[in-house]
Amino acid sequence: VQNAADCAARIGALIDAGEPVAVDYEGIDLCRAGELCIVQLAPRAGPVLLIDVSTLGWYAFYSGRLKELLESDRVLKLIYDGRADADVLFHRHHVYPRNQYDIQVAYCTKRDWDAYRRDPFVKGLGHAMRACPGISEAKKAELEANKNEGRAMFAPERGGSYEVWKTRPLPPVLIKYAAADVTYLHTMYDAWREYVPHEIMLFIVSWRIHHAVNNPNPAKGREMAMKDFPTM
Repeated sequence: VQNAADCAARIGALIDAGEPVAVDYEGIDLCRAGELCIVQLAPRAGPVLLIDVSTLGWYAFYSGRLKELLESDRVLKLIYDGRADADVLFHRHHVYPRNQYDIQVAYCTKRDWDAYRRDPFVKGLGHAMRACPGISEAKKAELEANKNEGRAMFAPERGGSYEVWKTRPLPPVLIKYAAADVTYLHTMYDAWREYVPHEIMLFIVSWRIHHAVNNPNPAKGREMAMKDFPTM
């Protein structure tokens, strides 16, 4: 989505529906020191929307109504570890995301309960996708292949560059990569939401976001791998 009026119409429909929306972000070194390029939005029934922040800039958030959606207390947003995302949203775009259900917290809580012990580390989205019972093995293999192909384009350790997220038109490989991140958040929400009730989740996520945006340092580094919420 690269037109502000189109963006407003599509996001307005999501706001009016009031149903949960899966949200993820792509960019360059995502945190206050980096740059947000793409915002992915996915209602349960689809389609996945890729909001082109690199092209729209502030128009995406204001006339495009993205800020309204992300700060809405009526529309639940499904996320996976929103700390770095909130850091760039708050410090670079004056957006403070609210009413979010963090699938990472639910998944890590489920793992700790099953193991009868607390793992000190969080698990990434790829780990959760591979463990999700609602995704077929064939689809998991397809997602893994798509993710590996996408990472080869932007991960420096694989010879890529994060600057590729600013390429227009966006390469089809990256479109698939970005869409995959949000497509199955609803499935993971259904599988693991019983482990953390909504009221408790909103409290945990609010604390994580508050800490991320108010920390004097950007939300990045080794400490991001440490679990910063109770599970047992």
